Amino acid sequence: SSPDQMITFLVGDSQQKFIIHMEFACKYSEVLKAAFDGPFIEGKTGVYNLEDVNPGTFRLFAEYLYTGKTTLLHHNVNPTGNHGNEDNHIDECAEQDLTLVQLWVLADRFLVRTLQNQVVVHIERIRRCCLDMSTKCWDYVYDNTSTGSPLRALVAEQCAWSNLVDGDDLERAPQDLLKDMVQAYRKALPDRVRQKNSDAIQSLDYFVF
Repeated sequence: SSPDQMITFLVGDSQQKFIIHMEFACKYSEVLKAAFDGPFIEGKTGVYNLEDVNPGTFRLFAEYLYTGKTTLLHHNVNPTGNHGNEDNHIDECAEQDLTLVQLWVLADRFLVRTLQNQVVVHIERIRRCCLDMSTKCWDYVYDNTSTGSPLRALVAEQCAWSNLVDGDDLERAPQDLLKDMVQAYRKALPDRVRQKNSDAIQSLDYFVF
């Protein structure tokens, strides 16, 4: 492809149009390169349809293709200095969390591993300086990833050791998240501790009186 060749992404239900240099789109993604350089419809039309992607999420994806970076609304490199409107900060951070997990899933679709890793760094930095990942993200993560996903593992570890996750949250949690949290607890316990606790179980403790 020539350096000035452009391709079009139609994003979301509204089919919002993003026009991007093909050279940049294919630099990070072998999937996009195969789509636009191969015999597929995208290669013939120069158009890639992404109806199931949020335009705000794709905007960050496009920024990464051009710059190798993603600029967040809150908590960029200076984690304490990007709070914007304090009144709406928690809600805005929750929406940003959802955008980030959507971005990870989109990068996974296109096999842009470096972007996936950058998103994980964002998520963990935000957790340390602000709040845990919003519970609004749980269903999206577990509906759009498979067993063994690193993103699932990150969510499960964060939930397992959070002081903020309560019983109501867990009642609404995806069943697979609960399973992954149990595995996180088991992994954190040395074998000798598990055995000691197992040996300490006494039937009398569970009698009904």
